[in-house]
Formats: sequence, structure tokens, C-alpha cells
Amino acid sequence: MYVVFSTKKIRQAEKFVKLNEYTQARAIYLDILTKFPNNMKALHALKMLKSSKINKPVNTFKSKGFNDLLQKYNNQEFKNVIRKADELLKIYPNENDLHNIQGASNAALGNFDKAIKCYENILKIEPNSAKAYFNIAVMHDKLASPKIALKNYKNAIKIKPDYADAQNNMGSTYKELGDFDSALNAYKKATLIQPNHAFAFNNIGNI
Repeated sequence: MYVVFSTKKIRQAEKFVKLNEYTQARAIYLDILTKFPNNMKALHALKMLKSSKINKPVNTFKSKGFNDLLQKYNNQEFKNVIRKADELLKIYPNENDLHNIQGASNAALGNFDKAIKCYENILKIEPNSAKAYFNIAVMHDKLASPKIALKNYKNAIKIKPDYADAQNNMGSTYKELGDFDSALNAYKKATLIQPNHAFAFNNIGNI
């Protein structure tokens, strides 16, 4: 039982070392040594962590890892993005960029409910994310739930009053609900915020 515990912990720490997350790795090794003071692997690993080379502040993995995901996303490798994001989120659970790109990948695959959960995870970390509310609203539009979409567009605009795209999309949701006056008003607000918003002007013309 003890061997299984230490082996599992060491593997976890080694994963953090590979990702240049030395603080987390050090904490795990120290935890192992608290229970098993003579664990040679943990002792050796801590010695290595104390070396000047490995203790240089490196924070390149997050950016590199995300850039790799972004490249896969641009190549439309959406399933790979979702799988890889899952792996990274176990290490960086509070990285909104990971939740966002995973949500976008699910949306691209038509998994709108799963995409919503990804965007809702962002709100757990950043409750005032206008972009997350906007994306949730778009997903509910896709799911033909205009009333829920409208609520989320309003939340996005409440946080970011100059959110032209949210105003424009909200106008289309009002139109879907048959409220053409509110739709026209939302489109006009979008053009006041962004005078070159071609979609909003086109939607005004349609109304």
C-alpha cells in the first residue's frame, strides 16, 4: 500500500517537473518524505530541484502547450484539442484559455451542451467574464433556446456595456422571439457602439 502511494506521488511530481512546475513538484516530494523519510527517489529529486539549472524561473510550458492546442484547433483537429485540453486541465484547472478552446472545439463538433459546460467552468473561475456569457448564449441559440440565450446576452452586456456583438446577437434572439422592436433597438445599439458593424446594419435592413 505504501509503495503504491509513493510511486503514484512520484509519478505525479515527475509530471510537474516535466512541465517546469517546480513548486508543485517540490511540495509533493516533501509530502512523500514526511511519510517515508528514506525514500531515495524523493531525496534525489529534491536534490536535483535545488540545482541552479532546474530552479530557473521557467513559465514557457503554458504558452507552448496552448500554442500547440491553438495550432491543432486551426487545423480542425477538434477531438485532439479536447483530449489534450483535458490532460492540461488536470494540471492547470484554472486556466480559462484551456476551458475556452475546449468549449470552442466542442462547439465546432456540434457538442453544444458540452461546450456550455466548458464556458460555465470559466464563470466558476471568473464570474464576470462577459465573453463566457456570450459564448453560452450563442450555444443556447444553437440549441434553439432563445429565452436562455437572451438571459446570457443580457449578462454579458451588463458586464460589458460596449459589447457590440452581444447587442447584435441579442437583436437576432429578440427577432427569433418575435419582438421586432427590441430587436431593432439592440441592432441600433450595436451600430452606435461600433459604427462599422456590417452585420448589425444588415440586420436593421432585414427588420
